[in-house]
Amino acid sequence: MGALISRYEPMLPNFFQSTNAMFLMTILAFALAGFILWKGKTIAYNYRTLLAMLFFFVGTIALGNAFFIKMTHGPIADFEIYENGVINGNGSFSYDAFKDAYLYTDEQAYLINPQAIQQRLKVLVIELKDGDRLTFTEKNYPVESILSDIQEAYARFRDK
Repeated sequence: MGALISRYEPMLPNFFQSTNAMFLMTILAFALAGFILWKGKTIAYNYRTLLAMLFFFVGTIALGNAFFIKMTHGPIADFEIYENGVINGNGSFSYDAFKDAYLYTDEQAYLINPQAIQQRLKVLVIELKDGDRLTFTEKNYPVESILSDIQEAYARFRDK
């Protein structure tokens, strides 16, 4: 691939969007449910049972949330730009295989008022000659910097 030009590490989500927070919430909720059932003798039996059920359901929801966060996000690999191509979690791709690279702005509209934009998200799209597309969002990578580095490296590769 040649010499490394730049490497971009994925931006990690904040603590409350991570699986660690969900597992911590699960452990706390189950511990509180058990504590209320066995040590909360001063609370009336009906209230004690309801509180334990509430914490059990909170723990179950947090556990399910952690599982689905882990399933959807999965590991996100580093993005490396070399003189002759790029390497990411999908493999290595030479600049010969590139068809186009551009930024796409995805706009999500409100369901009730479609004219109003709820969220704008920049997506780096790298189209390959075989029809495949690699996409990277600004939630995970600095896509504008990556695109400028790819364009510079591709210009140097083409001029060789």
